[in-house]
Amino acid sequence: MPSSIDMQEHADQLFGQMLKQIGQIISDERKEQYLKYLSCAEAVQKVLMELRSWVNENPFLSESDEIYFFKKIKPLFYSELLYYHKLYKIEIESPKADVEEQLKYLKKKVRRLNAFLYQLREFHFYLKGEESFLDQSCFRRGQPITGAFLNFKNFNPDPIFSTPGCDLTARLLATEKLVEWLGESISDLKRLPAQDLGDETFRINSSLSVAQLACVLRLFHEEKILTHSNQTELLQFFASHFSTSRQEAISGTSLRAKYYNIERSTSDSVKDLLFQMIGRLKKL
Repeated sequence: MPSSIDMQEHADQLFGQMLKQIGQIISDERKEQYLKYLSCAEAVQKVLMELRSWVNENPFLSESDEIYFFKKIKPLFYSELLYYHKLYKIEIESPKADVEEQLKYLKKKVRRLNAFLYQLREFHFYLKGEESFLDQSCFRRGQPITGAFLNFKNFNPDPIFSTPGCDLTARLLATEKLVEWLGESISDLKRLPAQDLGDETFRINSSLSVAQLACVLRLFHEEKILTHSNQTELLQFFASHFSTSRQEAISGTSLRAKYYNIERSTSDSVKDLLFQMIGRLKKL
């Protein structure tokens, strides 16, 4: 196998391609959110298989290269797989209830994840501190599972493409990312006006897509037509009371993602609609 520098360059290229594909999946407005997460996990799995083949075809030149790969490279990919698998489970198990019940559900998830981080805090500190005295036993293949790894039930025994430390590192990375995601979701729910929590008694049909609606809302907000100062509340209100003719999944999260990432095709389609409205205005 090439040097650690060459490995890193190859991994960076694969990781960049993977993130681009994930971005395309997440922005697909035709899919429900849970299906997006499942598709992301499948996309990461394919890249992992490609990386595994590359490792199998290119033997490591030294122990240090092997340690570098399983400590620095593979965990980044594997953590993405674990992350999207967990998001998928969180989404499909989320209670279809009022915001208070949703908050209880999300907070319970956070407590469990934080308990996992606490249980493995020593190994976590080891990684954060860039220590190396456990590298031989943690990040080389064929080593016995000892110590903290005895409780790691999801250890992947693939002899070619896994080590105890590598897989546990991926779990820790995914857990940190999940805790951050859950924290943001909880904050969004808490910002909702008390009188509107869980209120979805009616929805106004719209011919706009989620992306188009987000673009229009941003225009209205930046032009001071909509003067509500809290953007999260504004987006959640429209997500709760609007539906699209395309049967897209619409939520405060999906609107927010499009609100801050207006694509050229979306701005062009909204521009065409505005021109049509100007033409109609002249006839009024």
